[in-house]
Amino acid sequence: MKNREIKKPKICFVVPVEYVVDHFLLNHLRCLSNVYDVTVALNTNHLDLLTRRGINVSVHQIPFSRGIDFFNDIYCFIRLFFFLISGKFAAVHSVTPKVGLLAMLCARVARVPARIHIFTGQVWADKKGFGRWFLKHADMVTAFCTTHCLVDSPSQMTYLLKNGVINKNKSHVFRLGSIAGVDLERFKFDGEARHSIRHELAIPDDALCLVFIGRLSAGKGIYDLVESFSRINNHKIYLLIVGPDEGGVVDVIKKRYLHLESRLKFVEYTYHPERYMSAADILCLPSYKEGFGSVIIEAAAIGLPAIASRIYGISDAVADGETGILHAPKDINEIKTVIELLANDENLRLKLGASARERAVNEFDSNLITQAWLNFYRKNIFKND
Repeated sequence: MKNREIKKPKICFVVPVEYVVDHFLLNHLRCLSNVYDVTVALNTNHLDLLTRRGINVSVHQIPFSRGIDFFNDIYCFIRLFFFLISGKFAAVHSVTPKVGLLAMLCARVARVPARIHIFTGQVWADKKGFGRWFLKHADMVTAFCTTHCLVDSPSQMTYLLKNGVINKNKSHVFRLGSIAGVDLERFKFDGEARHSIRHELAIPDDALCLVFIGRLSAGKGIYDLVESFSRINNHKIYLLIVGPDEGGVVDVIKKRYLHLESRLKFVEYTYHPERYMSAADILCLPSYKEGFGSVIIEAAAIGLPAIASRIYGISDAVADGETGILHAPKDINEIKTVIELLANDENLRLKLGASARERAVNEFDSNLITQAWLNFYRKNIFKND
């Protein structure tokens, strides 16, 4: 008599685009696929997205759109529903707000036993009026449809509980926070990159370089950072801004701050942020809202202290006074003061950077976060498998 093949429990991850997979899920998917039968549903034309990297995970194409598109959203809901039904998945796991809402509603209607969504920040946190009410209640519907909520930072979990979005009894945070942790093999200081990037951008070797890495938008506090920088009377301080431009931010800044042209450097989206971190001395993230602030711990792994907003999410990524310094959001004068403090006190700057590196290694190693994901599935989702 032939032995029956033991079927692995089936998990479907639902995400909007390849970026989410590349930046947050690769290591998790690789490890989970050794234990479970994993599929990722997303908007992509590359069905070999994961297999070409040696990860045994199937990819299913669903054309999710970024913004609200009523007819396309209904179409995606119907496609996802029939895919979940036909696939007989034991668990559905979603990431990002809009796709999370569609996936959790769909999984509940399809009666998928385990429905997990991870909250990575709230788009409504800095909004007012009807827009805030609508988006907040969309998150509440998402949370209601789940069997488990994951949150990528303790302070964000506190915020969501305070606002009545999630249920404490079914909510979890992995370790000290972060959805993915830090790849310590990738994010480490590179002396060659420091020299070549500075040479390429005409940043003197003896200059102090501040770096901002992320989407260029008002919500990230980019205008506050540049205004603070413009008020500092020190020609040996440079500001490097790295990231995709949203809405002509670069043009606005260049026109407004012509006198800073030689010390204000712009780089568009890069696949190698670690090289620009190595070229810098301090990471700046004056954001108005963040679920966690992954860029902070990535820079920390390279040895950079952070200057960042004192808001939920970021307050978990930065140990204030130990691995960086927090400031009030939108407070241009305080940002200026903190930049000058670290610029003028090299010993403090190096001490904070060393502590940031140590904390990133001990608490945010991506392997530790991946193990937390595996433990979560074993203890909470597939207890008897």
